[in-house]
Amino acid sequence: MSELSVRVEKAVAERRLADIRDLEAKILATQGSFTTENNEHIQTKHHFAEQVYGREFRIKAGTLVTGKMHRYPCLNILAQGCVVVSSSSDDVAPGTLIEEGAVWVSLPNTKRAVVALEDSVWVTAHMNPTNTTDLGVLEALLIQPDVELLA
Repeated sequence: MSELSVRVEKAVAERRLADIRDLEAKILATQGSFTTENNEHIQTKHHFAEQVYGREFRIKAGTLVTGKMHRYPCLNILAQGCVVVSSSSDDVAPGTLIEEGAVWVSLPNTKRAVVALEDSVWVTAHMNPTNTTDLGVLEALLIQPDVELLA
């Protein structure tokens, strides 16, 4: 682990949030212009394989981004870079430092805020049972609208 990683992890650990619901609300409150859509600091590419849909995010260093909540578990791969993640579920503890090469499964209905410490590439892999390439159809199938969080 690099010296930077150790320093960041220590600083973040000192500020861990105990209340996950509070964290989820804070992530939603900061979301606004920090989503992956129409963000000049994030490039999104879509990949398709047999019954698999992949989303690749290229995130510039220093960028804060909030992710979408998924209805189902999905695979996450940090292919490049280093990020700090705050998550509303137990799959990644709030304030976790994640470095290049990390692979994990996200739990359903998880809201995240991510800060890229370095230029980073984050890939998610989702089920795509009908092999559709229609992003609207995939969004309806895979994404939990934020308004359902508040119900």
